[in-house]
Amino acid sequence: MAKKDEHRDPTAPQEGDQITPQEKANDFMDRSAPGRPRATKRDRSWERRQRQVSYRGIPVELQERLKEIAQQHQVTVGDIARAFLEYGIDAYDAGNLALEARQVTAKRTLYPDD
Repeated sequence: MAKKDEHRDPTAPQEGDQITPQEKANDFMDRSAPGRPRATKRDRSWERRQRQVSYRGIPVELQERLKEIAQQHQVTVGDIARAFLEYGIDAYDAGNLALEARQVTAKRTLYPDD
C-alpha cells in the first residue's frame, strides 16, 4: 500500500483528475498573488555602475570624439549627443543641412561608403 503524503495539499488535483483551464488560471493566480513572498531580487548595482551605451551605426572615431568633447565640458556623452542632434535638426529645418539618400543594394542610406 502506498504511503500517503502528509504534507500534500488535500485540495490539489489528484493524479488522473481533469483540470479545467479556469482551474489552471486560478492556480496560477494563487501562486503569483500579491503579498506572496517573492524570491530575492538580483543585485543590479554592477549594471547601474556600468552604464551601457549603444552607438549603432556610429563609427568608433565619432564615438571617441563625442567622449572627448563630453570630458572637456564635464558632461555626459548623452548631453553632447543631444546638443549635436538639436543643432543638426535646427540646421536641417533652416535649410542649412542637405541630406541625400542613395540606393545601396536593397536599402537606402546616407552613408553608402560605410
